[in-house]
Amino acid sequence: TNAKEGLLFQFGNFNDMDNSEQWGSRISTLQAKEIKKEFYFFYEPSILYQVYNATVQGGLFRSYKGPITGYLNHFVISNELGFTASLKKYTASIKLVYQGKETPSQFDSHIYGSIMAGVRF
Repeated sequence: TNAKEGLLFQFGNFNDMDNSEQWGSRISTLQAKEIKKEFYFFYEPSILYQVYNATVQGGLFRSYKGPITGYLNHFVISNELGFTASLKKYTASIKLVYQGKETPSQFDSHIYGSIMAGVRF
């Protein structure tokens, strides 16, 4: 149970929000003539407010929460940096994500990458 707020910075050739791959809306307008190729870098810093996190705190409606539980950091910082390329039917994206500690007992922050490839038909 959480809420996330952030800013998105895009640099390059990208469509409006209602036709962009960044917002997952490109598939609904695939036949539209105004769709153009997208090639852009993006940076998205954000802050996440967690009300409850079952991974850290155990099951919400269980009396036994599990053998390893912890206290929750209610505010977690996140940064995403990546590149997206999208043609008429094909999309590829690569991204690097840094996410702060979800609990004070966590040894390190999360740092991971993501690779995505898609075909619309």
